[in-house]
Amino acid sequence: MKICVIHGSQRNGNTEKTIEILKVKLNLIGNNDFFDLYLPKDLPLFCCGCFQCLDKGSFGGECCPHAKYTHPILETMKLSDGIIIASPVYSLAESGQIKVFFDHFGCIFMSHRPLQEMFSKTALIVSTTAGTGTKYVIKSVERSLSFWGIPKIYKCGLTLWSKNWNEMSLKKQEKYEKCLGNKAYVFYKSLKNKKVHTPLKTKILFYIFKNLMNSYSDGHQDKVYWRRKGWLQGKRPW
Repeated sequence: MKICVIHGSQRNGNTEKTIEILKVKLNLIGNNDFFDLYLPKDLPLFCCGCFQCLDKGSFGGECCPHAKYTHPILETMKLSDGIIIASPVYSLAESGQIKVFFDHFGCIFMSHRPLQEMFSKTALIVSTTAGTGTKYVIKSVERSLSFWGIPKIYKCGLTLWSKNWNEMSLKKQEKYEKCLGNKAYVFYKSLKNKKVHTPLKTKILFYIFKNLMNSYSDGHQDKVYWRRKGWLQGKRPW
């Protein structure tokens, strides 16, 4: 399986250790190719709110001024069977790097120009903390992935009460490794299945935005995109 991993921190701490364990567990189940993207290294610039990703181009983000960073990320995600988003908890929220990442890809929300490939993908959200707040990170990231159209999203929040993995007792390490093994199994099973069930929520959002597109003038870039995909003529992306 081809799996894109978005690393929301370069601290190389608990979240990174969690991803390392996940990779081992996934490779015990089947053969995988991991495509790792590290933030902020692979996307070091803030979204500047210029609207170029929405006002121009044949697809969302084509004319982004940071295209040399965003285009390779888009292509990697499109070609992957699954996506893992990993973020530590910073001030009861996702890392700033993850927020910057999603800011750049608001253009592929269903309300604009969603990627058809996203409607058949499986995602896994991983968040760790030494204190509290993984639920806030997971909720925020899950909302964005849902608006991308991703139908199956698994979640894994680990409250470790430790700044570093090796400072935990072996008993706790084994407990969390077992949890990660279970998440790896269901994630891989969904990837291998290929035919992911599209939830009612995704279908409702799609039809809401389809009606929105029909209300736009014919020259609107989002409407042009939806029409080219055939979504305004009855086709569906799933």
